[in-house]
Amino acid sequence: MLGKLIKHDFIGSAHSMLVVYLIAFISFAVTALSYLFNIKFLKFIGSFSFVVMVMGLVLITTIIMMNYFNKSLYSDQGYLSYTLPAKSNDILLSKAIVSFSWLAISYLILVGTVVGIIWYAKAKLGESLGADFDELLDMISAMTSSGGVPTASAIAKVIAAALVYGFITILVIVAEVFFSMTLSNVKPFNKLGFFGGILIFVAVYIVIQIVSSLVMVYFPLSLFISGDGLKLAFKSMNEVSNTFGLGGLILQIILSIGMFFATNHLMSKKINLR
Repeated sequence: MLGKLIKHDFIGSAHSMLVVYLIAFISFAVTALSYLFNIKFLKFIGSFSFVVMVMGLVLITTIIMMNYFNKSLYSDQGYLSYTLPAKSNDILLSKAIVSFSWLAISYLILVGTVVGIIWYAKAKLGESLGADFDELLDMISAMTSSGGVPTASAIAKVIAAALVYGFITILVIVAEVFFSMTLSNVKPFNKLGFFGGILIFVAVYIVIQIVSSLVMVYFPLSLFISGDGLKLAFKSMNEVSNTFGLGGLILQIILSIGMFFATNHLMSKKINLR
């Protein structure tokens, strides 16, 4: 049943997301053609629209996921969703997988675009693209206490840690979206409608970011960046340099799990369908 739910949610949300990606692609195509054929008036228009579109892609994706989650569960469609022979946690898991996937794609497009723009700018300035890798190695080397060129294993560990951090970041956003939109459909918040869900999301996001940042800096548990890779250190970022605090990340994981459980509980017990 979970597989059918995921397929249904992908199809249901694909229309909006594909339109967004199509607009981004058209902006990119216009920009590329304007530079290829040196069409000056299109360079500014295409470049501006493409940069704005891509930079706002994660935000647009988040809003689309908010709207889809709210519409598919707490509007007229919600009656159909709750009559399906599936548990509320399966419905929630399906939407979480789909939302995570769309956000991950948007993040990848954003990162790829930023890297592409930087490399293009360097190429226009006559700088060697191959030197970027050496600069990256120098940066990682400067961050280590031992200095020297970091090993392949060390680089792999740093990349793996970055991917895990990205995974958790997207997971937290999905949890915040689901909790906020669900809470906005519970009395007395349901009087505010969809806009109320956005306000709750912004408030929850800001609070979690502030608290997790403080915990990340001052909680005595960190990853120490060394020439051999990453090592666990029971000291805070405030005490030792070349470290990445794990306290904030752990707190975000705990809060995300809590928000998913709270969302599931509210879906089962407290929801007021319109």
